Amino acid sequence: MNARKKIRAYLLISALMITLSSLPGQCLADNYANPGTYFIFGGLTGFEDFQNTGVDDFKDAWGIEFRVGHRFNKYLAAEGDLGMMNGFDATINLSDLDPNLSGTDKVTLDTLILTANLKAHLPLGRLDPYALIGAGIMYANVRSYYPTGSVCWPGYYGWYCSDAYASIDDATAFVTKFGVGTDIHINRQWAISLDVSYVVPYSKLSDLRYTSFAWGVRYAF
Repeated sequence: MNARKKIRAYLLISALMITLSSLPGQCLADNYANPGTYFIFGGLTGFEDFQNTGVDDFKDAWGIEFRVGHRFNKYLAAEGDLGMMNGFDATINLSDLDPNLSGTDKVTLDTLILTANLKAHLPLGRLDPYALIGAGIMYANVRSYYPTGSVCWPGYYGWYCSDAYASIDDATAFVTKFGVGTDIHINRQWAISLDVSYVVPYSKLSDLRYTSFAWGVRYAF
């Protein structure tokens, strides 16, 4: 990760911590920490901290996230977390892939993460900060940046078509994540959810660490 991206990631974390510390007195008036099931749907931004890839500057990635969880009491919750990150773009030397090739080309790294998270909350009224730790599996795929064709469903002349890309390499490995966040309650059912997590994969994917900023809408049943 270059200096500019580190600064951006640190600024996100700092801004979130400032938000958590700015607690107006009226926020403490009501209790919004209701036990029960909830779901979160929202977006992701990934700031790479890749190691030993031979590429100096990957672009930031964007993605989507879906979580389903259960809050056991005011202080403890567990959730399943599915996150898809698309577009860690970079320019590589083709000779790194095949000694018989020359020149450069653009590639994209996409990730898919499925984790089980444990969250420790500190209920403070409308602001509901938490610490998060999770573990699960991560799938990463390096593919061509430009489409190599299209895929249609159902059949070649189907009503829905999307671009197809050439897969260069892929792998699956164990992953952990840890971070901090907050739910900003609108009422007892709806909230805005924000968190920053550091994602740490292992084994074949151990070099693909990154910071994930998640924002979304939370609904509690």
